[in-house]
Amino acid sequence: KLHQPLPPTATNGAIHYQRAILFLYAVEPAKRALLEKPIWEIVTPDSDSDHIAEINELLIESRHAIRSALVGANQAEADFGLDIRQYMVAALLPHSQPMVDLAKLLTLHGMERESKGKWKEAADIYLATLRMGRHMTHQTTLAEALAGVEILETGYRSEEHTSELQSH
Repeated sequence: KLHQPLPPTATNGAIHYQRAILFLYAVEPAKRALLEKPIWEIVTPDSDSDHIAEINELLIESRHAIRSALVGANQAEADFGLDIRQYMVAALLPHSQPMVDLAKLLTLHGMERESKGKWKEAADIYLATLRMGRHMTHQTTLAEALAGVEILETGYRSEEHTSELQSH
């Protein structure tokens, strides 16, 4: 009887992030449009049940992107393999803005877990978002570093949101 073990998970977080981006692009553009706003404008105290239903639908359709992004964030390093001599223009860095969108998606997932009383899961997701931001700030271009800063801001806002909820 032959037994073929599964290959180990790739340790380069960028591979998982690229997969997450591909999964995210498979989601209908109209549903992804929510991610164009900053996180503090996506979910507000005034969000009604229809808006929350929209967010939940986005989360369901993006579940594979969320899973891949979480796996990427749990890796020690993320190397997108860019040679800065070849990619001097931000427009040629197709992963920078989608990484910001993935961070917002993860944060929405964390907020959803919070709303279900799953505080530890939410905290783990928020910390993954911060690791994603750290991965991006360690890249070689300014556009990637700026995307990393935006991701970190999203992550810090989510942590702040959790702290406020827990204090009430």
